[in-house]
Amino acid sequence: MLSSILQVEDSKAFDVALLRLLHGSVGRMATDYGEYHLEVTLVSKRFHKGAGCRFTRRGVGPTGGVANAVETEQILKVYKNPPGLKDKKKAMNCIEEASVVVTRGSVPIYWQQKIMPQCGCLPMRMPPIEVSAGEEDCSLACQEHLQELTTSYSACTVLDLLRQGQGDMESELSSRFKASMGRIPETTATSEEKPMKPRYVSWDFHAKCGHFGFDRVQELITELKEDISFFGYFSKEKVLTQKGIFRVNCADSLDRTNVVQAALCETSLNDQLRGCKVFGDNMGGSIDGSATLKSMFRELWADHGDVTALQYAGTGALKSDYTRTGVRTYGGACDDLYKAIDRAYQDNYVNPQKQIVVDDILRAGNR
Repeated sequence: MLSSILQVEDSKAFDVALLRLLHGSVGRMATDYGEYHLEVTLVSKRFHKGAGCRFTRRGVGPTGGVANAVETEQILKVYKNPPGLKDKKKAMNCIEEASVVVTRGSVPIYWQQKIMPQCGCLPMRMPPIEVSAGEEDCSLACQEHLQELTTSYSACTVLDLLRQGQGDMESELSSRFKASMGRIPETTATSEEKPMKPRYVSWDFHAKCGHFGFDRVQELITELKEDISFFGYFSKEKVLTQKGIFRVNCADSLDRTNVVQAALCETSLNDQLRGCKVFGDNMGGSIDGSATLKSMFRELWADHGDVTALQYAGTGALKSDYTRTGVRTYGGACDDLYKAIDRAYQDNYVNPQKQIVVDDILRAGNR
């Protein structure tokens, strides 16, 4: 039945036959903070170009679409209770609506990881990474993808979290990515405030954080302070627009990526709350001052990471114990091992068939 529908040439008839859906996730938290009521919503939209599963969809396609490309918008609404109001439910004034957008996606060059039978028995052994095109073709595809990003979002800072150790297969991929970025001509810059050519930042997550030092992600946030300040955020009340985005990637653009994106969006949330005086005159105030607010924010991002990982890898996110609690634990490491074994099963026995169905539904066999 599906094949007969996909053979329809009339686009209008095709639109009638299939319902357009949004693939992604929505999460929401709400809590009181003093005289304020705060609502934070996460909306993630998965791009159809390069849609698919871990290992069966990697890298960039000829049209610039990349695997596991997800745009996430964090939306804040701040309500203030009028003075003397006894029943909070009767009336609250919305004093701010703000948001910030971040993106993730596979390394935008031509590369792949082919499943090998023994990987099903050795889940921690990753298939070798193969760059499947020459430098020129990779650079052109990378440039087209990033040009699409800068057209949509203006300025862009690329955060590459891949391993950099000598002899590591991720290191070779990262080097090819950096080389492709370097071949993007400066003449594509059109912004008077900041060059449109994306800035590339390499930050070896595993080397910096190890197995239990994930709090060192704050060192990266400090390093990115200038970019965070320049990009800003959207604010309805202050009539501000976001001037650029962070594009984050690791190998899967799931686990490490989610930890860093949560830290970036927490920094933006603190800026937004300070901007509307939720912390009073304390310009150093943050959600760290409220255990409830901090915990709910972490839960929101941990759930978001789980859903995003489930859609691409078939399991929840690794390292979610840190995202959820702010502490890396041995229990969380054991949970990661269980998920890695589950992913190995998904990679070998589920995802190849799932990819065929995704391609048929999206009519995206060649991206």
